[in-house]
Amino acid sequence: MTLLGTLRRLLSARDAFDRNYFNDSPWGERLRNQRAVLERDDPFAAASLDVVKNLVSEAHSGIRMVVNITADALLKFLDSGHYKNLYENPVVGGRSRMPSRERTEVDELLGFDDPSKYYFGAVALGGTGIRFYGEYCMVIRAGAEGADARLFDRDSYDLLLSPLAAHKRRMALCLRGQWRADLLPMVALKVLPGFRHQQRVATAGLIAGDLLRDQEFIEVHKRGPITTDGIEEIRLSPDELARDYQGHLEEAASEAPSGARMIWADRREQVLEAMRARGIRTRVVAGYERGYGWE
Repeated sequence: MTLLGTLRRLLSARDAFDRNYFNDSPWGERLRNQRAVLERDDPFAAASLDVVKNLVSEAHSGIRMVVNITADALLKFLDSGHYKNLYENPVVGGRSRMPSRERTEVDELLGFDDPSKYYFGAVALGGTGIRFYGEYCMVIRAGAEGADARLFDRDSYDLLLSPLAAHKRRMALCLRGQWRADLLPMVALKVLPGFRHQQRVATAGLIAGDLLRDQEFIEVHKRGPITTDGIEEIRLSPDELARDYQGHLEEAASEAPSGARMIWADRREQVLEAMRARGIRTRVVAGYERGYGWE
């Protein structure tokens, strides 16, 4: 391909991005620009935005930074009182872990002054976080995310994937923000476009579901350690109770549970005992259309 052809291709790819969203202006300005588009297409957009504002501005609404963790890692965290990132070479599953080449590249793109000082999580409103990373969802206390906590409007590994990879340095700059200044516009811009064709005001439950769905989330970069003192509670999915129930059924039917099942159950008991000893509240959360039920 000629140099001119390459240039045209790059310009075309750049123009394919929504310029109201993918730019270097403050997130509040992006929301103001996008609001006109949203309200043109959806008569309920202004009312839905008011719901988002209330959820973000009120501490009791439950919008928090969450970190998912496996049972083995959680036991080590509860024992030491300090959560380790990959730069601290944590031992997970019997192996010492370290940051991958991709992780160090992304952290350089994100502009961290010292990557070892940053800890990753997600913005959540209820729910049990990103269970891909672990079945236990640690909820950071309101304010404990820190005054200088950063946000990234998606999984930062997306910078290495098409189509962002072709513009990764520019995208790393325009997709990041600050918790205190940009949480509201980033949340609003993430969830409101999805309500355009529903012909109704968005509810807290619907917003919670769209804010963190599977591995789609707003990433949080907390500068400074995560300690047990900064944990508000640890949440579990009903799936974990279902596993327990299945184990009880196997025992009642005199069926010998598998070795893996016995190890899982024993580790779970250790985790629950460690949380009780630390005085950390544990809750099971089940999702409903208009919110969350707690046990």
